[in-house]
Amino acid sequence: MTQTKITERQHYWREHVLAAAAFDGSIGQYAAANNLKTKDLYQWKTSLTKRGLLPLQSEEPMPDFAEVKLVSTSTTKPKRATDTVPAQCRLTLPCGSVLEYFNPVEPECIARLLTRLRT
Repeated sequence: MTQTKITERQHYWREHVLAAAAFDGSIGQYAAANNLKTKDLYQWKTSLTKRGLLPLQSEEPMPDFAEVKLVSTSTTKPKRATDTVPAQCRLTLPCGSVLEYFNPVEPECIARLLTRLRT
């Protein structure tokens, strides 16, 4: 088997892609913590994998969420019109995107949303 020569730039991004995969959080969080663009990490991951410079994806599926936290159980209403209402439900996806609901959400609605996101 011949060894592929890796450029300095490829090495730089390979290290970030591997570190992001091992990071205890989302790729978006890793990117923000390292002053990188999430999009660049995904593009380099694809490019390096195609060139055989990264191991193939494991059989394990990606988690549906990076983290699940109870934000608040109160139903606080704003005191003034300029006050903001806290989110009733916040979903953080592995890519770093955040979906926030400001009205109460039924569990069935979330289940339908997650099913739709997987397809």
